[in-house]
Amino acid sequence: MSEENNAKIDLVSVPKKSFWHLTGPIIAFVLFNAVYGIIDLYWVSKLDSVSFYAASASLPIFTLICAIGDSLGQGTNSLMSRSMGADNYENAYDAIFHGILICIIVGVALALFIPFLDDFLVFTKMDKSVEVIVSYLAPMFLLSICFILPNFFSETLQSEGDSRRPTIIIIFCNILNLVLDPLLIFNFNLGLVGAAYATIISSLVSAVM
Repeated sequence: MSEENNAKIDLVSVPKKSFWHLTGPIIAFVLFNAVYGIIDLYWVSKLDSVSFYAASASLPIFTLICAIGDSLGQGTNSLMSRSMGADNYENAYDAIFHGILICIIVGVALALFIPFLDDFLVFTKMDKSVEVIVSYLAPMFLLSICFILPNFFSETLQSEGDSRRPTIIIIFCNILNLVLDPLLIFNFNLGLVGAAYATIISSLVSAVM
């Protein structure tokens, strides 16, 4: 944990101030993270009803992919926090290394799942306009690592008491997604797939940052 965060977060001496300093940005992060799908729905609604249905039906699956990164990050966060609290930084680095490795493995597994998306959608009763839904979801499954890693890293940064940086990054990437959506959907005539690409690109920027 950095000296700056140490100075600002002291749950013993100033619990209320420290609580809001740590959790305020986390709440903002969750809210802005949820806006990704809403932005896509807004622009896709200007295409046609089938595209809007496909994007709406895909939203829970997209949220699940992001939740995988959150879950892996929270587990790694717990291991890192306890290791750093015991001044065992080697274990903390081991935890984040293995966390990243698991993220990559899950990303590859989701990419390999693409051929089974049609059957999965039929099984989950989303058999209306399956081809359109798959055209939107396939790029997201192929590059799911772009969604998993930003959520993973936001959790690991929070283990060091840094909840501000992930929030600033997610706000910037939401603005980027807002700009890319109409550009790719309408200007480049990519339609529904353009919304998926816009989300992927903005998430990739978030992962790199």
